[in-house]
Amino acid sequence: MQTFQPTENFLDLSDMAWVDKMKDWAKEGSIIDGKLYGFNMWSVDGTAMMYNKQMFEEYNLSVPQNFEELKEVCQVFKDNGIIPIYENAKDPWHNHWWLSMLAAAFEKESPGFVERLNKNEAKYEDSAIMLQALKDYKELYDLGYFGEEPFANEWEYGYEAMGTGKAAMIATYIAYSNEVQERYPDSNAIEWEMFPLLIGGINEYNHSAGGVVRVVNKQTKYADEIEQYFNFLVEKENAERYYTARTDLGEASVKGVEVREQTPAYTSLVSYSKNGTAIVCGGSVKYWSVDTIGKAMQDMLTGNITPEQAIEEMDAERQKTFEAAGE
Repeated sequence: MQTFQPTENFLDLSDMAWVDKMKDWAKEGSIIDGKLYGFNMWSVDGTAMMYNKQMFEEYNLSVPQNFEELKEVCQVFKDNGIIPIYENAKDPWHNHWWLSMLAAAFEKESPGFVERLNKNEAKYEDSAIMLQALKDYKELYDLGYFGEEPFANEWEYGYEAMGTGKAAMIATYIAYSNEVQERYPDSNAIEWEMFPLLIGGINEYNHSAGGVVRVVNKQTKYADEIEQYFNFLVEKENAERYYTARTDLGEASVKGVEVREQTPAYTSLVSYSKNGTAIVCGGSVKYWSVDTIGKAMQDMLTGNITPEQAIEEMDAERQKTFEAAGE
């Protein structure tokens, strides 16, 4: 959100009536300098490795606990003609998800690192685990664990690949299993589980502060009407109707609204996480550029640049943003 300079462009929503009805996590990602700039009706989520539990059982595989074990699992599936990890490598918005899950690991490696990044007192190149995560991601690609042509993969085709057993795992969000279950009822996707991505030593559940949020133009003449609309949306009956229809969403952002039980995907991810949780880098690191990071990762996969050069590009572009913002 900070990329859009909210203090200059967005209306402060802090004093609106609906704010007290929202769960804390639904507000955290939209609070800047103590002011709330976003209305969040999404759900808390985060990216991790979703796996077809039945396929793991068929091949007598255990949930990997580290990167080396992940590679061993991938090799078994590859040897049996199954895509180990479905990865749509051509989409920068998806590439960056892998690194965005480093938030908790950053803090474990160097307490206060995210805060220093946000004050422009640190760079990505200062983190050894970020470099290792890129090297691990590249290794998965080089070993063929993303399939034969990951740059030809469409996100939409992932539902079929996972739902029909062509692929065993995918880096995705928690509610993804609900979506596959709807499209492929025989997949038993609702029973699928998740574990942390494991690249760069990631073994934490890094969660979003919600996904899509609504913001208001600071110059609007209709602030009262907008507040009435937001108040209407968070009324219990209306919110329950909304979340019941949105099966792609998980936990509701409105207090007192519970429309479905947590899926095995969520409960397993939390249980497998070793070091607590944190808000994903995309929601906690200032000027985290999805496009810049994703494209640098793509260039790295194809061999145009090294992991070290990818980080240099990310840092350079981020510094330009700080300078443009006068920081």
